[in-house]
Amino acid sequence: MDMLRYALASLLVVTTGLTGCYPGTDHLQRDGSAAAAKTQPTNGTQAVAFVRWYRGLWLGQDNFCTVDISSQPYYLRTTFESYNCKNDVAQSVELQNLPPGTILYVYDSPNCGETDDWGKATVLKQAASLAVGDFNHTFTAPAGLQYDGHYHNGINGKLSCFILDVPDRNGRHAGRGHDK
Repeated sequence: MDMLRYALASLLVVTTGLTGCYPGTDHLQRDGSAAAAKTQPTNGTQAVAFVRWYRGLWLGQDNFCTVDISSQPYYLRTTFESYNCKNDVAQSVELQNLPPGTILYVYDSPNCGETDDWGKATVLKQAASLAVGDFNHTFTAPAGLQYDGHYHNGINGKLSCFILDVPDRNGRHAGRGHDK
């Protein structure tokens, strides 16, 4: 089973060019090898940050909802419907150009409650692209992402609410999501 997961993760990386990690594997790059994630531009400019939600596992199918992070610190607690995105669809998420300390909570409860499935993704290192390809599994990726999933009966395709807490360059947060 682990070899099958590795093969599927490698296929995703090779076909999409995105880096990500899969539970039980190392961080993968375009060629399927273990390596570090893409990094920020080195010319002093700051890349635009995004959170992109996908219908399929491992950023498969289409990107149906995007959160543009226009300023830092940034805090958002919302349901998918309130953000004008389809509810109960997301199966994976891409975190682009987010600073260390960024926290993304995901819930299948519409009130962001922890009585059912939920998860917490924490950006540990600056990277151009990090992915949670499956919300049901807990993992830490050497590329700079930790995901702690709290499984009850499965969260993939059932996400209803999320909290996004992005700190500024000094690590200051705008909201209370990081205190959970």
